[in-house]
Amino acid sequence: MMPKLFSGLSVGGKLSAAGVCSGVAIAALALTIIWQQTGELRHARGAVAVVKLTHAINEAIVDLQRERDLSAGFVSSKGGRFADWLPLQHQLTDESLDHLQDRFDELRAELPEATATMTLDGLGFLRRVREIRVEVSERQESAFFEYYSKGSQRLIEAVQRSSGFLGDPQLSSGLSAIIELLWLKERAGQERGVITNLFSAPTHDGELMRRAIVYAEIQQRHRRRFEILAPPELGLMLSKIDDYTASDVVLDTRQLVQNAFARSELSNRLRQTLGYGGFVHLLKNYLLRGREEYIGLFAEKLKESREQLVELRKLRSSGHFEAELATLGDTVERYAVAFDRLVEMRGRDVSIAAMDREIEIDDGPVLAALHVLETSAGEVEPRHYFSSASQRISDLNEIALRLLDLHQQRATELQSHAVLLLYYVYGALFTVALLLGFLGRAIMSRVPPLRL
Repeated sequence: MMPKLFSGLSVGGKLSAAGVCSGVAIAALALTIIWQQTGELRHARGAVAVVKLTHAINEAIVDLQRERDLSAGFVSSKGGRFADWLPLQHQLTDESLDHLQDRFDELRAELPEATATMTLDGLGFLRRVREIRVEVSERQESAFFEYYSKGSQRLIEAVQRSSGFLGDPQLSSGLSAIIELLWLKERAGQERGVITNLFSAPTHDGELMRRAIVYAEIQQRHRRRFEILAPPELGLMLSKIDDYTASDVVLDTRQLVQNAFARSELSNRLRQTLGYGGFVHLLKNYLLRGREEYIGLFAEKLKESREQLVELRKLRSSGHFEAELATLGDTVERYAVAFDRLVEMRGRDVSIAAMDREIEIDDGPVLAALHVLETSAGEVEPRHYFSSASQRISDLNEIALRLLDLHQQRATELQSHAVLLLYYVYGALFTVALLLGFLGRAIMSRVPPLRL
């Protein structure tokens, strides 16, 4: 029937029919493009939503970190420090979390499902923050530090869940840089909190020293990854990364903590060299048994203790621990003299009781000196340190905000491009539809009636 239909057409009619077929093909192609661009627009809108949410997450994390670190100083000082800073920080944290909740509710429909799920999980987890504050106010040694850290971690992981959703390479790379910077800030905050805790307490915990050192090392890894991923548009702002690591107060405190940890470890080893199993024990064994082997073993331990004292003196802070090191050095040499005296008395067949009275040394001062060296990191004013460390984190936050702005510009450009292209395609489709209508009428006017 179709050949008969077209056989009655004039040349113009046949050209019109060919135009209709071409128009239908063009329309089909346009519909395919519309389908693809609708997907691109959905991704672009999702990217914009992710950036807006990340802005709110970044703000919330900054306040959560600050509240956590102030709380650490407050609890470790038994309420003696930062009590006047915490109420305002509680208010700021609540405002940030409320803003994050509002932003999430506003953007939820456009967010990737994985991002929305993880953000909701983080917000739910952080609803306990007021309960945690009660524990802090009562100066309970609770797991509040880990609570705040886990809350921040869940929010950062919510941003990470978006990385597979973004199809644009520039957006994906930019988001990866933002994530590294968020982790870098979090580790910087954890270092600030641990050191604030350390120097707010009456005695210094070796485990806190170790954790501070670990957080500093982790920051360097995030920093290196960030510098690889950072877009060139950041330009001179990248120098703030160097400014951030070059803060005198923070670097001096970090070095102080590293020295304190090394000093604590070395003092503990010296305690073992001196004490049970060390040369004091060997001296007593020689006193009681008189075996020649103890003379050589004592000499080895004496040499080891002197070497450890040399290493300890390298780690002393200016004006600090001089008395303790002097006590240790004096005690070690007194034991050396006592052992030599003991060897001499052994040769004269002096009674054990008489020899014991002759070489008796009070261990109290040396034990006290070792305790100080093992548990004291030196003098740091916690508020001054906290303010300096906070400035470092503010410098990083300034870079994060600039990076988020660049990311949002790119996402907005992609969204505008997708919308514009859709308008063009819709316009082309409308034009094709009009042409098809005109061509269809032209064809029908030239087709003779069918005879059955």
